[in-house]
Amino acid sequence: MGVTGLWEYMQKFAESISPADLARKKLAVDGTAWIIELHRKGCVSPSKAKSLSLAFFQRTCRLMEAAIEPIIVFDTAKTIDLDSSRAPARRSNGRKAKGKGDHSHRLMLLKELDDLKALLDKMDIRYVEAACDSVAQCGQLEMDNLVEGCVAKDMNYFLFGGRNLTLVGSIEKVQLFSMDMITETQGLNRHRLIALAILLGCDTYERGIQRVGMVTGLEIIAEFSLVDDDHPQTILDRFRSYCSHELESSTNDSEMKSKLYKFRSYCSHELESSTNDSEMKSKLYKSGFNFPSSFPNSDAVAEAINSYLLPSVNVVTADSLTGSLCDPAPHVRKPMEEFLVKLLKLEPKRITKDLDDVFSKRSKVLSEMRQQKIDKYMTPPLSSSSLSSTDSAIELTESVVSNSSSGSRSRYRPLVCDKQVSEDDGIYCSKREYSALEALKKKMSLYSPTPLILEASLRGDSEDTSRSASAASSRQGPATHRNRRRPAVDTIDSSPVPKISRDELTTTIEGTSHQPSIIIEGFRPGKPNAVC
Repeated sequence: MGVTGLWEYMQKFAESISPADLARKKLAVDGTAWIIELHRKGCVSPSKAKSLSLAFFQRTCRLMEAAIEPIIVFDTAKTIDLDSSRAPARRSNGRKAKGKGDHSHRLMLLKELDDLKALLDKMDIRYVEAACDSVAQCGQLEMDNLVEGCVAKDMNYFLFGGRNLTLVGSIEKVQLFSMDMITETQGLNRHRLIALAILLGCDTYERGIQRVGMVTGLEIIAEFSLVDDDHPQTILDRFRSYCSHELESSTNDSEMKSKLYKFRSYCSHELESSTNDSEMKSKLYKSGFNFPSSFPNSDAVAEAINSYLLPSVNVVTADSLTGSLCDPAPHVRKPMEEFLVKLLKLEPKRITKDLDDVFSKRSKVLSEMRQQKIDKYMTPPLSSSSLSSTDSAIELTESVVSNSSSGSRSRYRPLVCDKQVSEDDGIYCSKREYSALEALKKKMSLYSPTPLILEASLRGDSEDTSRSASAASSRQGPATHRNRRRPAVDTIDSSPVPKISRDELTTTIEGTSHQPSIIIEGFRPGKPNAVC
């Protein structure tokens, strides 16, 4: 099930990428979803020539041909429900699903899982057993920097903390959904997505809120999520309190709130609120939503939110996922072929030919990468944990310097309300949807971390590093008496950042005996700046 309507809605925000962008990437694969999908396609029916193991083998070979290193993640047999619209029953916190022929299904799944694990062992492909939810386990693997993304068709992956979700329809058609894209394009983060999931209905809270669809849900999140780290339950509580007339709406209140908002924004050097916000909020106030009892402060809502924020996962170490993209040695290849012939019940010549094709295509991709020196990352450099310190500093500097004149660092298609616009020029949104997303993006821009650059370091000045760091971390504007860490205005160099080449920047950074003098931590209004 996932989140009601979220997968369909996100299709227009997908990025089409080249299969070469995934080469040499270690990606988690939702093996449970593959099992459910293959069951529904009849791959395990005795009347079908194909078996589950054969179909699984073919899908795995497609990933290997693209030089991808897959990490297959399985649920336990007790938590997979083949009869339910929800893939695994682990959505109900691991409670065993009830269905027809439950015992026979468990025995069949146990046998299938054992065969698949033996198949992966022979092919030297790593797999992980999830504690409760395979998607949650995949998200935890990426949060621990053990993988660089996930191959799945489940937007719950972002709610569990994942960053990159890849949909591989075929090896020529690859779509990427990234949390960076969702945040920059729509102003949504993990907490806001969880609150949106509760409103729409999800695996852990199926009922949702009546009369709340995708666009209305975006309007609610845009109005009642004040800062980027708001807890999902706090957002929902503000919404319910306002629409239940516990917080009365009046003209005086709106004027006062507007004045206070402008005062705080002025003092913090931020933008003023949009005039569309009040109109949107007034419409929500009059909508007459029907809230469940004690919403959102009930145990059901709290349990649903905690299932995303604190999922049950197994601890996985990097050593257990160590693998290689090298072709197997002859003494390993022969037992592999014998096992595949016995398990898949195919002719030995066909198995040999299939493996030869897979290894030759993978070797071709790897050799092309070595010749062209392809060095691409699925995530933008600012959020990529796979970059070295020097590469991270260079990519960060190039990103800010190249966009300092325009003031924009967006690498995604803009939102537009014109239906005639092409897909390359922008993403079409309705007027309501556009207003809600723009409100979310504006709030995100006010509170999101902002990378700053030490201009003295870029120019090669010999000033003291700590003094330069303190000067670069301060915000433009008059110094305050309350923040003693901010320097005086006259210590800030307001001259434009010089444009330097990558080679010069590499030499400057690598020539220092300490870490690159670049501030990568952000700041929040009213708090001391973080300097590294």
